[in-house]
Amino acid sequence: MTGITFDSSDEKLLKAFNWAKEQALSYVNYEDKVGDWYEAALPNRKSFCMRDVFHQSMGAHFLGLQHITKNMLNKFVENISSSRDWCTYWEIDLNNEPCQVDYTNDDDFWYNLPANFELINCCYNQYLWTGNLDYINGESYLYFYNKTLNDYINHWDKDGDGFIEFNEVNGRRGIASYNEDKKNQDALLIGDMLAAQYTGASTYSKILTLNHDYEKAYYYQEQAKGIKEIYNNDWYNGNTKSFYSIKNRDGIYTDTYIGICNTMPLRFDLVDTLYIQEVLDFIYEKGAYNVEELSYFPELFYKYDSTKKGYELLLKLSDPQLKRRDYPEVSYSVIATIVLGVMGVKADYNYRTVSTISQLNDTGYGKLENVPVFNNHISIHHKGSSSSTFKNISGERLYWKAIFKGRKDKVWVNDKPYMMIYDKDSLGQEYSYVTLLVKEGCEYNIRVI
Repeated sequence: MTGITFDSSDEKLLKAFNWAKEQALSYVNYEDKVGDWYEAALPNRKSFCMRDVFHQSMGAHFLGLQHITKNMLNKFVENISSSRDWCTYWEIDLNNEPCQVDYTNDDDFWYNLPANFELINCCYNQYLWTGNLDYINGESYLYFYNKTLNDYINHWDKDGDGFIEFNEVNGRRGIASYNEDKKNQDALLIGDMLAAQYTGASTYSKILTLNHDYEKAYYYQEQAKGIKEIYNNDWYNGNTKSFYSIKNRDGIYTDTYIGICNTMPLRFDLVDTLYIQEVLDFIYEKGAYNVEELSYFPELFYKYDSTKKGYELLLKLSDPQLKRRDYPEVSYSVIATIVLGVMGVKADYNYRTVSTISQLNDTGYGKLENVPVFNNHISIHHKGSSSSTFKNISGERLYWKAIFKGRKDKVWVNDKPYMMIYDKDSLGQEYSYVTLLVKEGCEYNIRVI
């Protein structure tokens, strides 16, 4: 197996993918004291930090690095500690030590508090794509999840309202946001913290359900539901048609734009459907503060069917003239956006299902080969938005859910008429789909009108 490859009639997309693949793989390191790892921090720091790993993990998966991501997540999970008030190490170096620039001792270290919650989300997504059961029932992972949703919140929630707030006495040891601007340290709550707690609770509920702990699963589902209601009812700003980034200690919300506080709620499905397009427009207008923020944008716009802007932002992210394009997060994000966004591939190990939906131009084509999913490798070939081909190259049988935008009247599977099913997505947009059982070595083509 030669690893994932991409071909396309769009030379710009093809160039972006080939650059990103070579660049991302150049950051992979083997057999250091920390084990196998890839850089996920400032270039040449020889380390990986939590937020970057989470964001790079899907691009890494498509490059066949899922076992390396697992090793890195293991390190974060295993180092949660009561002596650090249920934080783990924010950044770990190639020697399997906390990175010295961020860590002095357990009383003095750098930590962005949304990270514990996002780790739960990252692990669940890795489970959906790999089927690795450690992520949902491994002892060390369940310990981390439980401590995060209980002891961690109890310690860092100083006023007992259920939310982790900024507290200036914490200093760098407990930054209640991914935003690190010291001007915001007087805030009480910041939007990305709410998004992180939401995804922590909602994802933990899904994991508990898989483990048949339905009572606890319901509890955390309701907790997540409460956070979503508060955010959409109290944080929406009708004047700017967006959401506030900050709630101050006096209870007043501010209009200050903070990119990460607007992208994270969308990334973790915290924003009600009614407001999604408005928030996307607001983010697009305001832009990204730095390349780290920009690396989230393309995939986000594709996720919510804003494909033209997603395409534009993807090319911007991969542009050779982009300042700090060598930041590892950039190349991994380009790979993830092409697979998840342009080619519209999703996986769900719970049902052994791979879904696809083309987000190419109507007349273009795109083809992915050797995409790793579960213990399989698959290929996907889209011709515009009306023809898709899927092959189970290797591995046990799985299901292919081929999705097409809109209501399609006629469909052919391998040139034979077939029955199409209709439904609506989370945005209320109608789509048509066919689900096929695909055995190893089998290939199906679906055409629609």
